[in-house]
Amino acid sequence: MRILAWDTSGPSESVALLQDGQVLFHRFEAQIASHTEHLLLALRQALTAADLELQQIDLFAVTVGPGSFTGLRIGLSTAKGLAEVTGRPVAPVSTLTALSFPFLNDHDSVLAAMDARLGQVYVACYKKGELVTEPRIVSLEDLRELGTPPGSAWVGSGPEVYPQLRQDFPADVFLGPGIVDALSVARIGQQMHAQGETVAGKDLMPQYLRLSEAENRLRGKNPSTNLAG
Repeated sequence: MRILAWDTSGPSESVALLQDGQVLFHRFEAQIASHTEHLLLALRQALTAADLELQQIDLFAVTVGPGSFTGLRIGLSTAKGLAEVTGRPVAPVSTLTALSFPFLNDHDSVLAAMDARLGQVYVACYKKGELVTEPRIVSLEDLRELGTPPGSAWVGSGPEVYPQLRQDFPADVFLGPGIVDALSVARIGQQMHAQGETVAGKDLMPQYLRLSEAENRLRGKNPSTNLAG
């Protein structure tokens, strides 16, 4: 199986191309000025490096959120377009799952906690590699009440942006901010394909968890009190 995967959920951008588990192309860039200008070029470079045509790809995998509204829209619209052209399925990968993926085999319990601003974090909890707390957005107070297992491994920007979390969970393991890498997205996508969890391009949806500022302005509501998901 050939899998073309990418992540544009934040300021970084990564693209990976796997064939039967073997990495044919991988690029991770920590800071991209514009996903709009860069993503399609990076995808073309991946295909060229592997000497493949787009129609030879069996599966697309892309992060669907949470993350930057603009970045996610670019990543998802690209996936929708390529899926429409090729008729191939798409694996909609949670950003939090991709962030946690490198650590799931080494830790019994992993908590992904990304800064969501406004005193909130995006969180998801994994136990023995399985998702046990669905991705959600919570306040710091609600996070304390989630009841995460003692000694959980934390990954994500949350504990760095909100140092009090280290005081609230002193016995836990803090792994740092981590990265969302397309290699993880591709491997998760392969698992999702095997489990029948892929979708057609037309059915691909973002996992924002919070309404955008523009949507909140249209609704006349404060983004800190109007949460999606």
